Amino acid sequence: MIWLTWRQFRAAATMMAAALAALAAILALTGPGLAGDYSTGIAACTTQSGGCSNFVQHFFRDHQSPFLAVTAVVLVLPALIGLFWGAPLITRELEAGTHRLVWNQSVTRTRWLAVKLALTGLAAMTAAGLGSLVVTWWSSPIDKTAANFPKMGPCCSTHAASSPSPTRPSPSPSA
Repeated sequence: MIWLTWRQFRAAATMMAAALAALAAILALTGPGLAGDYSTGIAACTTQSGGCSNFVQHFFRDHQSPFLAVTAVVLVLPALIGLFWGAPLITRELEAGTHRLVWNQSVTRTRWLAVKLALTGLAAMTAAGLGSLVVTWWSSPIDKTAANFPKMGPCCSTHAASSPSPTRPSPSPSA
């Protein structure tokens, strides 16, 4: 059963492996340059009296577009996998009528569905995880500079929790 599922699924898996290899190659070529620019800029700005805030702002602004594009790829990847792998997973069998042949063998319907979902689900999780890992490695210098911006920081810091807000009255001193 696993062999049959793999045989039907191998073209889609090969295309996803090729797409991940292309993404990894592009990011592997540009990642060291990005990290080098960051380390050179940080080393240069620490010797200046003004600090690194100007460098951090320029570095983040200069690399924001590729960062957002690569992030969009990682966010869209699971949806594309579901669209191109999930939809034809069962419909191909039902349309061609081959599900009747499989169900007449010694394989139960539950096992047939479980094997198909398990193999493609494992492949989809692996592809999304590898894509996410490569993008996380590539974007680490940008993440370091983005940490200084409030929109990329943690949602609730101790400063934000202790300051009064319009919806929360300021704490009154009590015994």
